[in-house]
Amino acid sequence: VPISEIAADETLGVGGTIALLWFRRRLPQYVSKFIELCMITTADHGPCVSGAHNTIVAARAGKDLVSSLISGLATIGPRFGGALDDAARMFRFAFDQGFSAAEFVELCKKEKKVIMGIGHRVKSLDNPDARVVLIKEYARKHFPQT
Repeated sequence: VPISEIAADETLGVGGTIALLWFRRRLPQYVSKFIELCMITTADHGPCVSGAHNTIVAARAGKDLVSSLISGLATIGPRFGGALDDAARMFRFAFDQGFSAAEFVELCKKEKKVIMGIGHRVKSLDNPDARVVLIKEYARKHFPQT
C-alpha cells in the first residue's frame, strides 16, 4: 500500500498504519489496538531503550545477527542496561573473595543490598509493572488464544 494512501486514511491510526507497512495487510482492529497499546506502554522509557532500538534498526537494515547485537550492546550505559555493569562488579567481587553463590546472596541480604542485574529494582510479583498488567489484560480479553 503506498504511503500516500495510508496517510490519507484517517481511520487507520498508528496500529493500522504499522499493520499495513510491516505486514502489508489490514489486521483485525483488536490487533491494531494491541500494537498501539504496546507503543503507549513503552513510550515512557523514551530514548533509554537505545540498545533494543539499535538492534532492531540494524537487523531491519539487513545486518547479520552478530552485527545487530553488537549495535545494541554498544549502547549499554548508565541510562540503559547499566545494571549489568554493576552486576559484573558485584559478581567479580564475590568471585575474588571466593564466596559461593549462597554466601554471596547471604552477604547481600545481611547488608541489605540489591543484587544488580537480577529482576527489577522496584517491580516484583507483589508490585507488578502496570504496563505488563495492562498488556496481559488486553491480550486475555481480546485475543482468541493467549
